[in-house]
This record gives sequence, structure tokens and C-alpha cells, in this order.
Amino acid sequence: MPIHALACQWISSYAFQMVDAVHERPSKLTIEVCIDSVESAAAAVRGGANRLELCSNLGYGGGTTPSIGLLRSVKKAVPNIPIMAMVRPRAGDFVYSEGELDVMLQDISVFKEHGVQGVVFGALTASGDVDESKVKEYVSIPYREVNIDRKTD
Repeated sequence: MPIHALACQWISSYAFQMVDAVHERPSKLTIEVCIDSVESAAAAVRGGANRLELCSNLGYGGGTTPSIGLLRSVKKAVPNIPIMAMVRPRAGDFVYSEGELDVMLQDISVFKEHGVQGVVFGALTASGDVDESKVKEYVSIPYREVNIDRKTD
């Protein structure tokens, strides 16, 4: 089992133990785990995750956009778990070229067509501020949920 799958399982179990120690587990508690393989998805769900953030290359620069093949395989392996898809064309900073921003917009549309619950992305200006014009364009594609990362790494 990959190391990140073990970490997902431990983190999810630990989170539930912490909640259970205080009071009964809330029925609406969302435990989202970042995964980048079918195996890590299954481990995360076994550990208590009830939502997944699907990525590729988690061990390399914090993850990138996953393939549609990976999305389909994860949905097949854990069919009743909502999936948020990371949209990030490359590792590194979050200041993207126009070409990269276009790829991100296309990926957001394709993930919508493939039934993900939502997308997770970030886009910064050269000065490190959130690129509000791009964020507004991306959230114009209707999803149930959109998470925006403001990365400074």
C-alpha cells in the first residue's frame, strides 16, 4: 500500500476518534482526503473519508490535474463517494500563462461533463494576489461546489 494511502487512512481514523471522544459523530461531518490513485481512494474511504479530492502527483509539488482515466477508475472503485477534482496544470507556483489558464478552463468543463461534485483550483497574479478575473470566469461553470486555493508556496 502506498505511503500516502496509509497516511490517509490514519488521518481519517484519527479525525473520527477526536470527534467521537468529544461527542457523537455529527452526521454532516465531511472528511475529505486528497488521493492520487485507486488504491489511495479505497484506503481513504476505508479510513472514513466521505469525500475525495482527486489529484495526480501528490508527492511531486502538491499535486496536479488528474486524468479522466483515473477519475473513471476511482468512481468505479468507490461509486458513492463525491469527488472534487484538482485543476492544476503543473507543479510550482500558481501564476499561470494564458495557455495554462485555457487548459484549466477546459479541464473544469471536462470534469463537469464527467460528473464530479466540484473542482479545486487556484490562480494568482504576478504580485501574489488572487487572480479574481480568472476565478470569476472559472466559477461561472456551474458546479455544486468550488474550492479556491490561495497558494503562496
